[in-house]
Amino acid sequence: MAGKTEWLQIDAFLFWAKVFEENRDTAERAKRQGVTHKGVLKGLEASEGKYTVEVIPATQDDLDKVQKVLTDDLYGGRKRYKNVDLGAGKSFELERKHLNKHVFKDRETGEEKEYDFGGQPDIVWFNDDKGKNVKWDIEKDGLIGNGTLAKVKFQVYMPDGVPTTADTIRLEKIGVIDHVAYETDGGNSEDRF
Repeated sequence: MAGKTEWLQIDAFLFWAKVFEENRDTAERAKRQGVTHKGVLKGLEASEGKYTVEVIPATQDDLDKVQKVLTDDLYGGRKRYKNVDLGAGKSFELERKHLNKHVFKDRETGEEKEYDFGGQPDIVWFNDDKGKNVKWDIEKDGLIGNGTLAKVKFQVYMPDGVPTTADTIRLEKIGVIDHVAYETDGGNSEDRF
């Protein structure tokens, strides 16, 4: 069966958004936080880090869209969904590698081309006050704090054409609807739910 790509867009609350060049997860940061797992560190080193965000679908309809495609309870050796007391009641993590290079052969020319599917996801404003698809300015707008409401767009590539644990999930875009300012102490920084 041929591979298949699904694009999903949901409204969601965001937590622990490390989605900027300045705050992405890196091997150095992981080591400072006590991570010793060689596989995790090797992956972060190879991709020069990754962008991550914990996503809580805002409504049951949003959660249903996600669970229709992300059907497995396990992902990367851990539970995919966590129970939470917000939105649709479940959270899951999205990520995007900083470097994610692949070589493909052009079907027409036979020439090999390298593509990088990594880098910071697109982050924009998506509300009536700031505008729709207005680029986020980290200097002016700051980091994204816990509880921010946003439109989240991500891609799920299913190599077998159907949902499995082999699927590749990649965060593509965040459209901030209602921004919660990032706080360096207390609820927005390191606390986990």
